[in-house]
Amino acid sequence: MSTEEIKKTIRSVHEALNKGDVDKAVSFFAEDAVQVGPEGTFKGKNEIKRYFTWLLKYYTKIKFTETELIVEGNKAAHVYVIDAILAKSRGSLSGVAMYEFKNGKVQHVSGFLDRLSIAKQMVRGVIQTRTVNAIIKQMEKGLH
Repeated sequence: MSTEEIKKTIRSVHEALNKGDVDKAVSFFAEDAVQVGPEGTFKGKNEIKRYFTWLLKYYTKIKFTETELIVEGNKAAHVYVIDAILAKSRGSLSGVAMYEFKNGKVQHVSGFLDRLSIAKQMVRGVIQTRTVNAIIKQMEKGLH
């Protein structure tokens, strides 16, 4: 695949997800593709479809916006922002996905999201807010 074909495919996956079209998004994946992320490892189109269906249910009104897309050979690094409604409030989080292509299809994706940022945006109530803030404070100890 050419660099432009790879970029077009990745953008098409995110465009399909923005439109809520899971079947279209999955159509760009090989039958034995693997999707790895914070939520787990999903093997094959059926599991990836199940993951995308969950993703669109969990993050409602989702919109992927590309920040950067670098292609080298059959691999690509995609940096993006997801804007969505998380737990009934609008949220935004950064993500990075590493793609590998084979025979014109997505063969492997490893996705990375800032889950602490998600937690910070989703918490409601005093106890949950204090808990998340305590975790952040501990992680940043000595940084500031």
